[in-house]
Order: sequence, then structure tokens, then C-alpha cells
Amino acid sequence: MTLAIQRIILQIGCALSTISGCASCVSISEDSIAGTYVFDHNSYTNDTLKIFKGGTYEKRIYNRDTNRLIYLNKGVWKFNESRITFKDFLLNEEGQFTAATYDNVLMTVSLPVEEFKLNKIRIEEGISNKGGSTYYKKL
Repeated sequence: MTLAIQRIILQIGCALSTISGCASCVSISEDSIAGTYVFDHNSYTNDTLKIFKGGTYEKRIYNRDTNRLIYLNKGVWKFNESRITFKDFLLNEEGQFTAATYDNVLMTVSLPVEEFKLNKIRIEEGISNKGGSTYYKKL
């Protein structure tokens, strides 16, 4: 699935989630959003997202085989009800890329935030190549 198609699917999913409401979304406070999240649905990389109080974030992508840092980006975020908006965010794409490739696809995204499994927080990032949603899960 190409990055352009993933973006369209994500935008449609976000719009539908906003229109229909999210049954599993509960009232999550802005303070509870801060923390470290992991994304483990990519065959080639490990992805860590650190969300800091005060509205900044840091995303690190590591090569899964060597654990070498491939890419680091920083940006700002805002939280509104059950959604978090990241500016200059890199959506996950299955594949092996270079830092220059990553820099060319940064965007502003609004993603649903939900509570699951007894007060754990996760951020829905998109749809996997194998079907189903993919998430950043808070540690």
C-alpha cells in the first residue's frame, strides 16, 4: 500500500471516527497523554514516541536488526477531547527508508486517543498492511 493511499485511508478513518464518535474513547486528560509510546507494527523498524507536557514531542525510529537510530524528529502537539494533533509528524510506512525520505513526508495529523485495558492509553496511527488498526501504546 502506498503512502498516498495510507494517508487517504487515515483521513477517511479520522473523519468517520469524528462523525460517529468513538465508543471506546473516554475522557482522557491532557496531562495523562504525556509519556513514552511504542509502535511495533513495522517489520524493519522500532518506533518510539515521547510526548512531553507543554506541547512538544520527539519521535525516534531505530533499525530493528541493528538497533541503530535511523531518524529523529521533533514537533509540537495539541490535545482536544479525544484527539491529538501532531505537527510535522511522520506516519509509519512499511519499508526501509533514509532520513531524507522521511523529511519529505512530514505532515500535520489528527489521531484518535483512547483508553484500553484498564487505564492504558493508545493512539491510533493507521491501518496495517495486514488489516486492522495500528497503535502507539503507552508504556
